[in-house]
Amino acid sequence: MAFYYKNAISPLLLSSVKIMLSIIQFMRINYQAYLWFFTLVSFIVWQFYIGWVCNSNETTNLYLQFARGLAYSLLIILVLLWLPVLRNLNTVLSTFKVAYWLPIKHAKSLHKWLGHVIFFAAIGHGVFYLFYFDSLEDDFIPIIMGSENDLVRSMNTTMYEFVTEDESIEVVQDWVDQGRDVIVYHEIIAPIFKEDCTKCHNPDSTMTYAVTNIPLNTYDSVESLSYGGVQSRQFRINISGISMLVLFIIIWCCSLKVIREKYFNIFRATHKLGYFIAILSLLHIPSMQWIVAPCALLLIEWILNRFKYKNITANIEKINEQFLLLNLGLDKKIQNKPGYYIQIRSRLFKDKQWHDFSLTGLTNNKSEPLIKIQKTGKWTKQLFEQDSIQMDVRGPWSSPVAFSRHKKSWLLISGGVGVTPMLSLLHGVLTGIRHPKQVKFIWVLREPKLLNWLQPLVKLLIEKSLPHVKIIIFLTNKEYPDWLMQIQKNQTTHLILNKGRPDFDELFTSFEFVFKPTIFTCGPNKLMQDAKSAGTKKGWFTISEQF
Repeated sequence: MAFYYKNAISPLLLSSVKIMLSIIQFMRINYQAYLWFFTLVSFIVWQFYIGWVCNSNETTNLYLQFARGLAYSLLIILVLLWLPVLRNLNTVLSTFKVAYWLPIKHAKSLHKWLGHVIFFAAIGHGVFYLFYFDSLEDDFIPIIMGSENDLVRSMNTTMYEFVTEDESIEVVQDWVDQGRDVIVYHEIIAPIFKEDCTKCHNPDSTMTYAVTNIPLNTYDSVESLSYGGVQSRQFRINISGISMLVLFIIIWCCSLKVIREKYFNIFRATHKLGYFIAILSLLHIPSMQWIVAPCALLLIEWILNRFKYKNITANIEKINEQFLLLNLGLDKKIQNKPGYYIQIRSRLFKDKQWHDFSLTGLTNNKSEPLIKIQKTGKWTKQLFEQDSIQMDVRGPWSSPVAFSRHKKSWLLISGGVGVTPMLSLLHGVLTGIRHPKQVKFIWVLREPKLLNWLQPLVKLLIEKSLPHVKIIIFLTNKEYPDWLMQIQKNQTTHLILNKGRPDFDELFTSFEFVFKPTIFTCGPNKLMQDAKSAGTKKGWFTISEQF
């Protein structure tokens, strides 16, 4: 019996140890992500607590506590939600080594998950406030629409327990009805508010539940809250909040994978509604210190994006029925920085959205940037029908692979046309712009004609004979071109050609690095996931390129 248990427990114990070691290994590699995740969650929970503990009057109930808790949490999420949009700021930050420790290299993934969080949190915030309003004695619709002026409404509902005499409410209402006279305010209204309100509603108040952002200690502050309807604070907050919620629902629905992949133009167009959300947030959120800075940065970003190169002549060279080269007549206006990308559009096409393309670092004989494009959708199909076209161009901006400048060892992995950002890094190494200690470049592709993109870089590699750079190619079908086979015969140390698909576990085991490498991937999701999984087992960190 003991022997049976020993044999049964040993495999279970061994499996448990392996799982625990895998988890520890994963957390060790991704400690940055976990550190930022823990920090973000801690701030959100703390903000929720601040909103939750508010118990300022007898109308406070669970509905109000949940609504306020979610509202305070949403402040942090709203601040971080704009990170991917701030391309110019991210580009500037990426030049500093400290930026590698910041979450901006995962800004798009962070944006995606925060988008889901803010969607459900915003719905919860709105729903709980509606339940709260419904729990008040006054009619629901008039409260939502702010039909009664803010002063009298609050004295009748949320602040009622602090009103010393019911007659005070009638006096305030009469003052409003009779035109808000200044003399009457100082003689009658101010003493009422001093007795009932200004202990808390004062910028200098130290009361536990002080409302310093809604002062009631001067004529102007009281007069501003004495209006109803569209002029009331309640109307402004409620309607702007409902409008924001509707926009969040539209953006979230159009961001779902089934919509995003099939109707990408709709996905891009609806995301522009985010600018309206930023404007509405200024009307909806009382805590202006949370949103002024993000809105200011967003405005600066919008202004900077207005400065673009307009009507640039682009010559089109078709490589085959699936790929083309776009020659942009930009000279040195846009620098071919390794790991950067630009956005282009044509006003001649029905689709006037901006499209992202990596800079490869390669140029034509006029030093003009070459952009490699694959025919994948309506826009690129229209482009294939042209020989020359006028383009608008903006950028360049840094992409996640730009963080390679801060690492000593690179493991570059790409699939198909995902090679473009890797070519820019490789070009930077071979031309002396970048100086990593080791570079291993793996390219998995099906179309051998794409290898022509690599030809100038391979020749440059052979010419410079850099021992720390190795190119490994996996061609899944067909045959290698003769020019590459000839080079490979003479340069087996620099260039390795394989058939089929790579086994990353086996491949990574065969690699030797002086410094722990960072993996940079771009290509099909399956390829990037397989490479990341194999790298995690080795303790290597992965940065994925996504457009």
